[in-house]
Amino acid sequence: MTNNIQEDFAYIILHKPVEENVSTDSSAILDEIRIQISQIRIYETDIEFMKYLLHLVIVAQTKYTDELNEIVESTSLTDTLLQILIDINTPENDELVVVTAILCAIGALDRVKLLAQNEDCLFGEDFIVWAELYKNQEEIQVALQQLQNSEIQINDDDSCIRNVQINQDDEQDEEVVMNTTTEGTQTNVDQKNKLTQDVSQNESEREGMEQKSKLLYNQMIQSKQQLCHNQCNELLDQGNDDSDILKKKKMEENLRDKIKQKEKVKIKLKERKKELIKDQLKEKDQQNEQLMEKEQQKEKINYQKEIKKEFDQYDDAVILKPRLLKLVFEKRVYRVSNRFIGSMNSRRFGFIAAGDEIMNNIPVPGKNFRAITYDEKEGIIRLGWFEVFRWIPSSEQKRRITFELDLRESNSQNTIRIFCGIEESPTLFVNVPKQLKIYLAHDNLPNTKYENKIFEIPQPTREKVGEYEKVIDYNMDLTRQN
Repeated sequence: MTNNIQEDFAYIILHKPVEENVSTDSSAILDEIRIQISQIRIYETDIEFMKYLLHLVIVAQTKYTDELNEIVESTSLTDTLLQILIDINTPENDELVVVTAILCAIGALDRVKLLAQNEDCLFGEDFIVWAELYKNQEEIQVALQQLQNSEIQINDDDSCIRNVQINQDDEQDEEVVMNTTTEGTQTNVDQKNKLTQDVSQNESEREGMEQKSKLLYNQMIQSKQQLCHNQCNELLDQGNDDSDILKKKKMEENLRDKIKQKEKVKIKLKERKKELIKDQLKEKDQQNEQLMEKEQQKEKINYQKEIKKEFDQYDDAVILKPRLLKLVFEKRVYRVSNRFIGSMNSRRFGFIAAGDEIMNNIPVPGKNFRAITYDEKEGIIRLGWFEVFRWIPSSEQKRRITFELDLRESNSQNTIRIFCGIEESPTLFVNVPKQLKIYLAHDNLPNTKYENKIFEIPQPTREKVGEYEKVIDYNMDLTRQN
């Protein structure tokens, strides 16, 4: 292929080459052409698609002319290609040449020429000239073939005449034979001279057409070369003239870009500074708010402490009313729970040795008071008047406090465990007396009531997982608690 695409495709139309990668199977080629025709509007601007369609048409025209003509007549291929040709606005577009080549290959040259005349332009530019040259060359070839056929006929006639002369009966009239032979020979000579003149005339016409086509082709090439040369010179001249201007403009653009970059940096710095100031103010406000919240929380805590202190002082000053229930627990395992109703102050529930003197919540010097109690209000576990542990059950649901007594005679020491539901307190009382009674202490309000539930069970609850935080001996020295 050359650098001139119009010359290349003109060569394709005149000589009809077949690409090696195009199938020679007629059905495959014709099916491929039908597929290409159905997609031509989708790929109407794809130069490679058009080139492939051109090659398929050329192959079909060479070997399957009738089938190709049927496809062209049964589809709108010609009209579609003509419309694509009209839609192409750029004369230098290579697709213009390819589309014109396809139209010429399917026999639509006259419609292309008519379209070019109507549109006041030459679609396909030099392509039509090459197609016309090819058409003229075909006519010349037909004329030459006719001349050759005529010469063959004349030679055959001469042979027949000679055979007639040799085989002529000696008895025929020599004069008649000579006259006939002379007349036939003269006629054949005249016909041969006429045919020779026709051949010479056709040869002259063919040479004239070839010279004309060569002249047109040379003129076309020269005009394109001259146009290209002129355009190159204009571009070079314009480039030389505009070189300094372009350099100056480029420098100005670079300077403007630098100024814009500096301005952007300044703007970003200002915005960053504003953000930093804003963040500092926000942080300062947050610190002030946190300080105020801490102060308020501190004041609230102090106020609550004062209220609690006053309430504790009041609560400690309130004398609780002790009760001792008659039922004696011994020799077995028991689970006993209690619930107070209508009590506003401390309320203590537990056990005391049978026969011991009961006391209220006010310590009395010299008295040995050893009731094991749990204060529901403060979660305080006491031995007598002394606090030995504080336990608040983890469950949010309010459940009964249950004491489990293991007073079996087989035990080496009797024990008391405290539960809230299934949760066991971290304390264990050991060496408790063998006989115990329920001990209660609550305020003396008229609506205060209590409710007990007592169960005897065959075996104590499963042992606690892990160790107890505190094991309290019932007989411990209480004087050391002061």
